[in-house]
Amino acid sequence: MGGRDNSFSVPPQSPLQILKNGSDSILFLKITFIIKM
Repeated sequence: MGGRDNSFSVPPQSPLQILKNGSDSILFLKITFIIKM
């Protein structure tokens, strides 16, 4: 994959959405971290 992080940018979310999707966000960050390795 290229060096661009734009494809992984996420639009700002409300705090409630962040709390609801907290576990999904952690998984997302782990996946993106593995992809960038």
